[in-house]
Amino acid sequence: MTLLEFHDVGLNIGERALLENINLSIRQGEFLSILGPNGAGKSSLMSLMSLTWKPTKGLLKIFGEDAQKFSVKQINQRRRRIGLVPQQVHFNWAVPLTVYEVVEMAQIGMDKAERFPKSEEKRLIESSLEQMGIQSLSRRPYRSLSGGERQKVQLARALAQQPEILILDEPTAGLDMDWQERLVQLITNLYRRYSLTVILATHITGHIPPCCSRIILLGSGRIIADGKPSEVLNVKYLSKLYNCPLEIYERNGRTHCIATGDFDE
Repeated sequence: MTLLEFHDVGLNIGERALLENINLSIRQGEFLSILGPNGAGKSSLMSLMSLTWKPTKGLLKIFGEDAQKFSVKQINQRRRRIGLVPQQVHFNWAVPLTVYEVVEMAQIGMDKAERFPKSEEKRLIESSLEQMGIQSLSRRPYRSLSGGERQKVQLARALAQQPEILILDEPTAGLDMDWQERLVQLITNLYRRYSLTVILATHITGHIPPCCSRIILLGSGRIIADGKPSEVLNVKYLSKLYNCPLEIYERNGRTHCIATGDFDE
């Protein structure tokens, strides 16, 4: 079953083109990684996938329906089926939200008819906290947590929606190396345990887990390559993507890149 379809999709902000001629489809159960340097358009693409923005060109179909025709109510209904962990989460730090309250925010914006019953909502929140291993933090102020702990809370918030699609925008950004590795493993476990479609954006090849079945290389708002990891993670494509000479090596099922420094002067 195809969940997301892009047909010649473009996204402009004023005169600036953020995305151009995007053509792709994402099927249920896929683990898709979107790889590209900073400024490539990864967050813009995920904003379309999560119904945060609508395209300015082309056709975007979500769950088989034209996203351009969605009303505000329909957008909120579809968003319930999409769990988003954005790259940056903005909170008013003057408001001392607890971890539990942040996860509870998964229900905000839903129609009363769409919300889970209170008893079910409580069960889902507690279950998602347990899945992330952060039950003991539920009454802690969110602002007191480390970066890695906050990312776990955001994953719990997304899971509390019971999504069909989990979208992760640079989930390891700004984290120490140990937390980066923990999150990669956690995402792998979630994918293997639940019937989720996972879409992961990153600029680091080593953060793409072995369970990823497909990779899109995105550069300057355009798709450079789309295929299996073995087809696209090579020196030819990656040197073009990052605009620098590099070497690659494999370890534990992951592909890692090293810039060689042999730049043309």
